[in-house]
Amino acid sequence: MEKTKKSTKDICSKVSSLALYVVFGISALVLILFFCVGYNNMESYASGFLTTPKFTDLLLFWQYALVVICIILTIVGAIIARGAKIDSQMPKSAGVLKTLGLLLFVPLLIVGAIIGSSKPVRTGEGIYDNSFWLVATDAMLYTIYGLLIVVVVGLILNMIGIFKK
Repeated sequence: MEKTKKSTKDICSKVSSLALYVVFGISALVLILFFCVGYNNMESYASGFLTTPKFTDLLLFWQYALVVICIILTIVGAIIARGAKIDSQMPKSAGVLKTLGLLLFVPLLIVGAIIGSSKPVRTGEGIYDNSFWLVATDAMLYTIYGLLIVVVVGLILNMIGIFKK
């Protein structure tokens, strides 16, 4: 019985590692295409000449696909974890970290909205001056940056071994 559990763990580990490498590879290819192939294309717009990379659509579709995949896997993982009672095997610090991430989201969003700028922005189609969406975009970006910092710090602490106790 112990051998079956170990081999299942090994298979899951290998599959997840392979999936990670595939996602990194596709992301690297998309970024190389975006930045190295046709990045210097200049097109004329009402506001002047702007750079229009050839593979902008590909980059945006890949980002949307990654977000959708992430949402689907998060929901499926939560369902599987609840059904398999995996939470009982996790260290106690894991629950604290999940709660911390959820509790940081709202304050970061509020702080981002407070410090967000409503200054009009020049786009390819002219000046964009909808102050609500300008502040909302800044708030979302600041929230992403803040949560990214929390994730990186958590990863570093996990690699050091603080959460393995």
